[in-house]
Amino acid sequence: DPALGKPGECFNPNFIPTMSAKLNTPDLAKYIEILRRMKRSRQCFGFQMTYSHLLQVFHTEQRMLELTRPDKFFWLLRRDIVAQAVSSAKKEQTGLAHSTDGTIQDAMAADARYKYNGRTIAGKLKRIVFWESKTEEMVLRHDLRPLRLTYEAMSKLPDQLIRQKMADHLGVSLSVKDAAPSGHIKLAGENNAKAVEQFRAEYKNLVAKIEARRAPILARFSE
Repeated sequence: DPALGKPGECFNPNFIPTMSAKLNTPDLAKYIEILRRMKRSRQCFGFQMTYSHLLQVFHTEQRMLELTRPDKFFWLLRRDIVAQAVSSAKKEQTGLAHSTDGTIQDAMAADARYKYNGRTIAGKLKRIVFWESKTEEMVLRHDLRPLRLTYEAMSKLPDQLIRQKMADHLGVSLSVKDAAPSGHIKLAGENNAKAVEQFRAEYKNLVAKIEARRAPILARFSE
């Protein structure tokens, strides 16, 4: 949406070498300066970032904050972390991550060829909760006060309501022109649900431990 800027993964370490070469930027500071001009929309410049990418690119939270100078934050997570781990494992196995990556037929084919692997899902689960905890520590340490959003809530709410909540947080106004559909739909298929159920049955103790660890974080997310 024009009013909300054009956030993208410009700090994904897998993309930076190519983007930096195209922009002919000699260092990270210059790279950010050019991105601010290119990606800005109605004076709003935004970007997506995982904590892992923050460390790989900026090395410290303080350096990220000093170079990018963000004044508003959003934090999106998934309440059902087991479902997220299954989706991550499925993406790794099938190569399909989002509905915008292909057609409905592609999604159905990916679901059909996905094979359950509990150990892989457990590894994904531990990794997700580790980076979640690091993100929450950063949020509290720097008093970032993000708009906390969950995948589950965003999947149920109308696009325009989500846009309005984000615009209110940013302090910008929306217009009728900002009402284009997102293009995202839920991809999880029948095999996802079966994998989640099987994993929860096989790894009860691990799931209980992780859910207890996440409880204080989730308590700060209201739908």
